[in-house]
Amino acid sequence: MLAQGETPLSIIAVLREVTAERLVFWPLIIGAPWLEPIPDVPFDPTWFAYDFFEHYVDDIDEFEKVKAVDMNVDWSPMQRISEDAFKACLCEILSDTPGKDWGGERSDHFASHLSLQGRRITAAFLLKGPGNGFGPMHMTHLGKRGDQLFRLASEPAELLIVQHCHEITPPVRGTLRALAVQPHHARRYCLIDGRDSFRLLTAYGLVEKALQLSASKS
Repeated sequence: MLAQGETPLSIIAVLREVTAERLVFWPLIIGAPWLEPIPDVPFDPTWFAYDFFEHYVDDIDEFEKVKAVDMNVDWSPMQRISEDAFKACLCEILSDTPGKDWGGERSDHFASHLSLQGRRITAAFLLKGPGNGFGPMHMTHLGKRGDQLFRLASEPAELLIVQHCHEITPPVRGTLRALAVQPHHARRYCLIDGRDSFRLLTAYGLVEKALQLSASKS
């Protein structure tokens, strides 16, 4: 790493010539690290890039009880839990009030009283139930125009969360990651699939409530 004035400059290069007077490098990449060192982190995250910003459901302090639920739990009941029922249970866990859905919304729920590994943070949720079929989430499930991830990323939130009743496919994961981790505004992101969704409801004793709410509106 070199320094240009007070600004660090990082170079990846091939060493082509060594003499008594000079070293000659052919640069491949020149630039400054785009992640700032984070206080209280016991390592330098400068070159961790995308992966540093991904979190899982059990990283969120309000969801910590999920750690006690086995990963191998039978999560098939998620096919009978509606999006509205899951949202109501989610808001109960967070002590939030569920808002009404409307066509122009950017997220299904916005939380300003969330803690991520001990630090308070704002979060925007995109929720998907089995309304359009109980199967893996593809990009085609994200709105008629496929723009729901884009709208989610436009929320003024530090953590972007996508929840689905089934598995979440790699294209969805990759798109959320690309939208969240921008060099000028890197944010955290989290994906909660059907297995983790059911583990969350189980951890807080809300499975039966979610099933009852779903059945009452079917």
